[in-house]
Amino acid sequence: LDIGNGWDKLIEENNLTPLIRPEISHEPIQIYELERQGDGLCLRFKNLRPSELEIQDSFQEIKKIIADEKANKVALSLGPNMECMYSVFLGKIISLQRQLNELGGKLAVCHVSPQVKSIFAACKLDDRFCFTDDFPTALEALNK
Repeated sequence: LDIGNGWDKLIEENNLTPLIRPEISHEPIQIYELERQGDGLCLRFKNLRPSELEIQDSFQEIKKIIADEKANKVALSLGPNMECMYSVFLGKIISLQRQLNELGGKLAVCHVSPQVKSIFAACKLDDRFCFTDDFPTALEALNK
Protein backbone atom coordinates (compact mmCIF):
# COMPACT_ATOMS: atom_id res chain seq x y z
CA LEU A 1 0.00 0.00 0.00
CA ASP A 2 1.07 3.53 -0.72
CA ILE A 3 1.23 5.32 2.64
CA GLY A 4 2.73 8.63 1.55
CA ASN A 5 3.22 10.73 -1.51
CA GLY A 6 6.76 11.81 -2.28
CA TRP A 7 5.92 13.78 -5.42
CA ASP A 8 6.03 17.18 -3.74
CA LYS A 9 9.41 16.38 -2.19
CA LEU A 10 10.75 15.02 -5.50
CA ILE A 11 9.58 18.13 -7.36
CA GLU A 12 11.06 20.45 -4.72
CA GLU A 13 14.40 18.62 -4.40
CA ASN A 14 14.94 18.55 -8.16
CA ASN A 15 13.65 22.06 -8.83
CA LEU A 16 11.03 20.68 -11.23
CA THR A 17 7.91 22.38 -12.49
CA PRO A 18 4.80 20.24 -12.12
CA LEU A 19 2.93 19.71 -15.37
CA ILE A 20 -0.73 20.59 -15.66
CA ARG A 21 -2.62 18.20 -17.90
CA PRO A 22 -4.83 20.11 -20.37
CA GLU A 23 -7.78 17.72 -19.89
CA ILE A 24 -8.06 18.72 -16.22
CA SER A 25 -10.58 21.45 -15.57
CA HIS A 26 -9.67 24.40 -13.37
CA GLU A 27 -12.92 23.79 -11.48
CA PRO A 28 -12.46 21.56 -8.44
CA ILE A 29 -13.75 18.04 -8.90
CA GLN A 30 -15.75 16.74 -5.99
CA ILE A 31 -14.23 13.37 -5.09
CA TYR A 32 -16.77 12.53 -2.40
CA GLU A 33 -20.51 12.13 -1.96
CA LEU A 34 -22.21 13.44 1.12
CA GLU A 35 -25.73 12.33 1.96
CA ARG A 36 -27.88 13.09 4.98
CA GLN A 37 -29.51 10.02 6.48
CA GLY A 38 -31.66 10.82 9.47
CA ASP A 39 -29.60 12.90 11.87
CA GLY A 40 -26.29 11.67 10.43
CA LEU A 41 -24.16 12.37 7.39
CA CYS A 42 -22.82 9.55 5.21
CA LEU A 43 -19.58 10.43 3.48
CA ARG A 44 -18.22 8.26 0.67
CA PHE A 45 -15.11 8.94 -1.39
CA LYS A 46 -15.67 8.27 -5.10
CA ASN A 47 -11.99 8.33 -6.03
CA LEU A 48 -10.24 5.20 -4.75
CA ARG A 49 -6.83 6.85 -4.99
CA PRO A 50 -7.29 10.54 -4.15
CA SER A 51 -4.28 12.85 -4.35
CA GLU A 52 -3.04 14.74 -1.31
CA LEU A 53 -4.43 17.99 -2.73
CA GLU A 54 -7.84 16.39 -3.35
CA ILE A 55 -7.84 15.06 0.21
CA GLN A 56 -6.95 18.45 1.71
CA ASP A 57 -9.53 20.33 -0.37
CA SER A 58 -12.26 17.76 0.26
CA PHE A 59 -11.80 17.65 4.02
CA GLN A 60 -11.79 21.45 4.15
CA GLU A 61 -15.17 21.46 2.35
CA ILE A 62 -16.52 18.62 4.51
CA LYS A 63 -15.55 20.34 7.76
CA LYS A 64 -17.27 23.53 6.58
CA ILE A 65 -20.45 21.60 5.72
CA ILE A 66 -20.42 19.93 9.13
CA ALA A 67 -19.99 23.30 10.87
CA ASP A 68 -22.65 25.03 8.73
CA GLU A 69 -25.21 22.25 9.16
CA LYS A 70 -24.25 21.63 12.78
CA ALA A 71 -24.03 17.94 11.93
CA ASN A 72 -22.37 15.95 14.66
CA LYS A 73 -22.74 12.35 13.47
CA VAL A 74 -20.70 11.29 10.45
CA ALA A 75 -20.26 7.86 8.90
CA LEU A 76 -17.13 7.80 6.72
CA SER A 77 -16.76 5.08 4.10
CA LEU A 78 -13.21 4.07 3.21
CA GLY A 79 -14.07 1.57 0.57
CA PRO A 80 -14.85 -1.06 -0.06
CA ASN A 81 -12.03 -0.64 -2.57
CA MET A 82 -9.89 2.19 -1.19
CA GLU A 83 -6.52 1.56 -2.81
CA CYS A 84 -4.21 3.53 -0.57
CA MET A 85 -4.11 5.49 2.65
CA TYR A 86 -1.87 8.55 2.60
CA SER A 87 -0.66 9.90 5.91
CA VAL A 88 -2.42 13.18 5.08
CA PHE A 89 -5.68 11.21 4.80
CA LEU A 90 -5.16 9.74 8.26
CA GLY A 91 -4.41 13.21 9.61
CA LYS A 92 -7.60 14.60 8.10
CA ILE A 93 -9.69 11.77 9.56
CA ILE A 94 -8.21 12.50 13.00
CA SER A 95 -8.91 16.22 12.53
CA LEU A 96 -12.49 15.45 11.47
CA GLN A 97 -12.97 13.26 14.53
CA ARG A 98 -11.60 16.06 16.75
CA GLN A 99 -14.03 18.57 15.21
CA LEU A 100 -16.95 16.22 15.77
CA ASN A 101 -15.89 15.55 19.37
CA GLU A 102 -15.81 19.31 20.01
CA LEU A 103 -19.40 19.47 18.72
CA GLY A 104 -20.40 16.61 21.01
CA GLY A 105 -20.57 14.29 18.03
CA LYS A 106 -19.13 11.06 16.77
CA LEU A 107 -17.39 9.57 13.75
CA ALA A 108 -17.84 5.98 12.57
CA VAL A 109 -15.65 4.51 9.83
CA CYS A 110 -17.06 1.81 7.58
CA HIS A 111 -16.18 -0.31 4.52
CA VAL A 112 -12.59 -0.63 5.74
CA SER A 113 -10.51 -3.27 3.97
CA PRO A 114 -8.18 -5.44 6.06
CA GLN A 115 -5.20 -3.74 4.38
CA VAL A 116 -6.37 -0.25 5.31
CA LYS A 117 -7.33 -1.37 8.82
CA SER A 118 -3.78 -2.71 9.25
CA ILE A 119 -2.51 0.82 8.58
CA PHE A 120 -4.69 2.15 11.41
CA ALA A 121 -3.31 -0.64 13.63
CA ALA A 122 0.31 0.07 12.63
CA CYS A 123 -0.23 3.73 13.57
CA LYS A 124 -1.88 2.65 16.84
CA LEU A 125 -5.13 4.33 15.77
CA ASP A 126 -7.38 1.26 15.56
CA ASP A 127 -8.71 1.76 19.11
CA ARG A 128 -9.40 5.44 18.47
CA PHE A 129 -12.14 4.86 15.89
CA CYS A 130 -15.45 3.03 15.72
CA PHE A 131 -15.18 0.65 12.73
CA THR A 132 -18.32 -0.88 11.20
CA ASP A 133 -19.15 -2.91 8.11
CA ASP A 134 -21.53 -0.51 6.35
CA PHE A 135 -23.49 2.75 6.57
CA PRO A 136 -26.57 1.34 8.38
CA THR A 137 -24.36 -0.23 11.07
CA ALA A 138 -22.30 2.97 11.32
CA LEU A 139 -25.42 5.11 11.75
CA GLU A 140 -26.71 2.70 14.39
CA ALA A 141 -23.39 2.94 16.28
CA LEU A 142 -23.52 6.75 16.08
CA ASN A 143 -26.93 6.76 17.74
CA LYS A 144 -25.81 4.78 20.80
